Amino acid sequence: MCNNFGWSIVAVTFALNMLLFPIKLSNMKSMRKMQALKPQIDAINAKYKNVGMRDPKKAEQNQE
Repeated sequence: MCNNFGWSIVAVTFALNMLLFPIKLSNMKSMRKMQALKPQIDAINAKYKNVGMRDPKKAEQNQE
Protein backbone atom coordinates (compact mmCIF):
# COMPACT_ATOMS: atom_id res chain seq x y z
CA MET A 1 0.00 0.00 0.00
CA CYS A 2 2.58 2.56 1.13
CA ASN A 3 6.32 2.43 1.56
CA ASN A 4 6.05 3.35 5.22
CA PHE A 5 4.25 1.21 7.82
CA GLY A 6 3.23 4.32 9.75
CA TRP A 7 1.15 5.67 6.87
CA SER A 8 -0.34 2.21 6.32
CA ILE A 9 -1.51 2.13 9.94
CA VAL A 10 -3.00 5.61 9.57
CA ALA A 11 -4.82 4.58 6.38
CA VAL A 12 -6.24 1.39 7.93
CA THR A 13 -7.35 3.28 11.03
CA PHE A 14 -9.07 5.91 8.90
CA ALA A 15 -10.80 3.23 6.80
CA LEU A 16 -12.05 1.38 9.89
CA ASN A 17 -13.38 4.61 11.40
CA MET A 18 -15.26 5.37 8.19
CA LEU A 19 -16.74 1.86 8.10
CA LEU A 20 -17.86 2.05 11.73
CA PHE A 21 -19.21 5.62 11.53
CA PRO A 22 -22.87 4.63 10.87
CA ILE A 23 -22.85 2.38 13.93
CA LYS A 24 -21.33 5.13 16.07
CA LEU A 25 -23.92 7.62 14.81
CA SER A 26 -26.88 5.38 15.67
CA ASN A 27 -25.35 4.67 19.09
CA MET A 28 -25.04 8.40 19.80
CA LYS A 29 -28.70 8.96 18.82
CA SER A 30 -29.76 6.17 21.15
CA MET A 31 -27.73 7.61 24.03
CA ARG A 32 -29.35 11.03 23.55
CA LYS A 33 -32.81 9.46 23.71
CA MET A 34 -31.86 7.65 26.93
CA GLN A 35 -30.56 10.90 28.42
CA ALA A 36 -33.90 12.54 27.68
CA LEU A 37 -35.74 9.68 29.43
CA LYS A 38 -33.37 9.55 32.42
CA PRO A 39 -35.48 11.79 34.74
CA GLN A 40 -38.58 9.65 34.15
CA ILE A 41 -36.65 6.42 34.70
CA ASP A 42 -35.16 7.80 37.92
CA ALA A 43 -38.64 8.75 39.16
CA ILE A 44 -39.95 5.23 38.47
CA ASN A 45 -36.93 3.66 40.19
CA ALA A 46 -37.46 5.92 43.22
CA LYS A 47 -41.10 4.87 43.38
CA TYR A 48 -40.17 1.17 43.47
CA LYS A 49 -36.83 1.42 45.28
CA ASN A 50 -37.71 -1.04 48.09
CA VAL A 51 -39.13 -3.73 45.79
CA GLY A 52 -37.21 -7.00 45.69
CA MET A 53 -36.37 -8.96 42.55
CA ARG A 54 -38.97 -11.66 43.29
CA ASP A 55 -41.74 -9.24 44.23
CA PRO A 56 -44.71 -9.12 41.83
CA LYS A 57 -44.48 -5.34 41.88
CA LYS A 58 -41.21 -5.67 39.97
CA ALA A 59 -43.29 -6.54 36.87
CA GLU A 60 -45.24 -3.32 37.35
CA GLN A 61 -42.00 -1.37 37.51
CA ASN A 62 -40.76 -2.96 34.29
CA GLN A 63 -44.06 -2.25 32.59
CA GLU A 64 -43.91 1.43 33.52
